[in-house]
Amino acid sequence: MGTKFLWDFRFLLLVAAGFFIYIQIRLFATQSQYAERLATVVESENQCNSQTRRLIDQISMQQGHIVALEEEKKQRDQEYMQMKALVQDLE
Repeated sequence: MGTKFLWDFRFLLLVAAGFFIYIQIRLFATQSQYAERLATVVESENQCNSQTRRLIDQISMQQGHIVALEEEKKQRDQEYMQMKALVQDLE
């Protein structure tokens, strides 16, 4: 009876070890999937940040152009007013 009990105990240990190994393999596979997903998300975030920086740079350049055009318009308006005054004086 003692030998059979020992054999049953060994069999249960073998089953438990097999189950443990199976769980470890599943955990590793799941962890690998999450790591791949995380890497994909980080890469996407980096691309998004890069595009955002480029858009901010483009907006800044456009704002610079707008300021320059506004200054040019002011200068032309002043020139127009001077010409208009000159024409009125000549009439």
